[in-house]
Amino acid sequence: MGRARGQCPPEPADAPFVPSDWQITRRALATVTVEPAGLVMQPPNLAVVGIAQLAHATRTHQEHAVNMLGKTVTITFHAQEFIFDFGDGSHPVVSHDPGAPYPDMTNQHTYEEPIESTHLTLTTWWQATVTNPWTGHTITLHEKLKTVETTPPFEVKHLHIALTDTAEELQGH
Repeated sequence: MGRARGQCPPEPADAPFVPSDWQITRRALATVTVEPAGLVMQPPNLAVVGIAQLAHATRTHQEHAVNMLGKTVTITFHAQEFIFDFGDGSHPVVSHDPGAPYPDMTNQHTYEEPIESTHLTLTTWWQATVTNPWTGHTITLHEKLKTVETTPPFEVKHLHIALTDTAEELQGH
């Protein structure tokens, strides 16, 4: 008795199970947590009206390994966009550059008014890729993944400078 036209032959009973790219991607994403980008504010915990407040992210790339059916599945996250919201109602700073510690001024904001308590929020959009260890295919997700992190509250102050003649007096002038 022959097979009906259009039917595939049955898989041999001893053929190993090979998950699809979709199954691997879904499972890998379900088992991995995307870490935030590592928000840094400079100077930390204080901002001064009229002086640039700097911010940067310390992490732009993450790689995780997931064991699936005895094989290692690699999932990689690449930061695509950084949105720094300085908490004063102004437009956020949107950048594809994470910035760097001072003297880098890539992601900066100048406060115009004092604020008793505010915070800086970084929203990062990540692109994920998953590598199928059975086929070698690399799957890039079309949907971006988002992380959000926030600094502890801080105050935006006016800088007050007081000039005195104490130094002159100490020198006998």
